[in-house]
Amino acid sequence: MSVPESLTLQLLREIRTDLGEVQSVQNIHSKRFDQIDRELDRLAGYITFSIGKSNENRLELDQLIDDVRALQERIKGLETAD
Repeated sequence: MSVPESLTLQLLREIRTDLGEVQSVQNIHSKRFDQIDRELDRLAGYITFSIGKSNENRLELDQLIDDVRALQERIKGLETAD
């Protein structure tokens, strides 16, 4: 084997080794990104639930306010009827 062929093969081996290391790091990052995606999906679920609860609470509060106003009107009516 000639010197240029030997150097070429050596460089190709180094490139293959470097590529293997890059792929290993990429696999680690891919697993981490998958974990982050799952955590973000779970967080999005919590946020959606919280927003829904907040809207439910607002509707209940509005209903309570309406009920109190209706009772106040009834009381006024009873007080003026005397």
